[in-house]
Amino acid sequence: MRDKVIILEGECDLTDDIAPEYDLENMQIDVEQTEKLRAYARSQKIKIDSDLLEFFKTPEAVNEALRGLMRLMGDVEQAREMKDAA
Repeated sequence: MRDKVIILEGECDLTDDIAPEYDLENMQIDVEQTEKLRAYARSQKIKIDSDLLEFFKTPEAVNEALRGLMRLMGDVEQAREMKDAA
């Protein structure tokens, strides 16, 4: 049986035009693994205490605050390294 995909109103034989270095089976496995990871990421929830919810009204606000904290932590680490080098 040959792999076929319906394209608009016609069919295309996938094995005719694909270069030998492309392995359709492994490509499909990669897609499935990516989808599993995305589904897992979507299912993860973080509980935020009510006092923080009053300040951070949206998930985007929480993410931006955490990114700012990461930048600040990087700056602090860089300052420590400079102090140690002096």
